[in-house]
Amino acid sequence: MKKKIIFVRNTQYDQVKTGDTVYFGTYPVTAKGNDLTPISWFVLEKNQDKLFLISVKILDCLMFHDKPEKVDWRKSEIREWLNGHFYNTAFNGSEKGMIIPAANTQNGHFKNGVYTGNSPDTTDKVFLPNVGEVIKFFGKGKDVNSGFSTPKDSGRAFSTTFARLPAKKKQRQDECKLGIYGDPEARNAARWWLRNLGNNAEGKDDYSAVSFVDYYGNVDEYGAPSDFCVCGVRPCIVVNLSK
Repeated sequence: MKKKIIFVRNTQYDQVKTGDTVYFGTYPVTAKGNDLTPISWFVLEKNQDKLFLISVKILDCLMFHDKPEKVDWRKSEIREWLNGHFYNTAFNGSEKGMIIPAANTQNGHFKNGVYTGNSPDTTDKVFLPNVGEVIKFFGKGKDVNSGFSTPKDSGRAFSTTFARLPAKKKQRQDECKLGIYGDPEARNAARWWLRNLGNNAEGKDDYSAVSFVDYYGNVDEYGAPSDFCVCGVRPCIVVNLSK
């Protein structure tokens, strides 16, 4: 039986290694939004036949949750969207068969290197990384003066044209529009959501704060309100190469 192939700059599966870029699935990237452009992913980790992937670019812009209320990853609108609309839009039947549902833990608050709170574990086909995963694979970020050319190393992420469109041009009713960093050297760099609650949500506040990565690639543990309309989405998946 012929082995399925993901092209990694013309490299086949058995030659894929951590740090490579693979192409898997399709999602719009243009202003028209009707293209089927291959999604590029960073290989964060390879474990035997399994690849842990994160999209190279910010692919879309959504609220973490559509109401300013206390909500965790398990009950969030963005989790539902990733495992529903995005999953069904981005992957065909064969690709879906290669995606392994990931057991996601440590979904609560993150403060000073410690996870707190009682946010339940989840199992997800598509998910957002948590704070610890970003720090493990990208570090805590670099100073603005260190340059904008290595988002893979710093956590800084750039966005597609489609991601920067207002929500109404994507046939959605919300008011989301990706916030873009103004420096011309970092054109189209933007913030992107993580799945951990921010520290602001640990008190008696009547809203949920959610952690994110800022324009520079730094983790913001304090977070932003869950209905913040300017953060982007970098999906993660786990792919089984032997399927």
